[in-house]
Amino acid sequence: RLTVNNTGIDVNGTVTAPIVTIGGILLENSTDRSGLLEINRLGASAWTGIQAKYSGTALFSVMGSETTFGLYDDANQHWAFNYTELGGAYINYAGSTKLTTTNTGVTTTGTHVADTFNATSVTSGGFQGIDADTITAPSFTWTSDLDTGMWHAGANQIGFTTGGVNRFTIDASGN
Repeated sequence: RLTVNNTGIDVNGTVTAPIVTIGGILLENSTDRSGLLEINRLGASAWTGIQAKYSGTALFSVMGSETTFGLYDDANQHWAFNYTELGGAYINYAGSTKLTTTNTGVTTTGTHVADTFNATSVTSGGFQGIDADTITAPSFTWTSDLDTGMWHAGANQIGFTTGGVNRFTIDASGN
């Protein structure tokens, strides 16, 4: 099965070992994934993968099981990225999921920082502004005129501002 000669190592069939330490592996170039390293899992409940270590300390693992595959941060004990059997993909930061994709769409958590942000939301029936907006920096504005728009003037109130000055406010009574 395994032949070592002056040109390298030839494998015919399957080579199985409980623990293998390899200093480096050279695989053929492949356009159809036929030259990829194949790692087969032994046992129904085991994880299979490759683990990166530094001075004996596990840093990251690329691993999979029956239902999950991804990049695991061994040093901090959480997934950095994982994909589930049912099709969900998750990007995580410090153990907290920041982006989730499913067959129904994408969900993100946390603060979104961008020069321009265009979005439609179905949360509670519409797009949501931020509570920390002000007269001079309203939530709903235009990229060419950032101090003009609609802002949250208070509980049950909507304010409209131009040039950073509140022009009118609509309260709960419609006044």
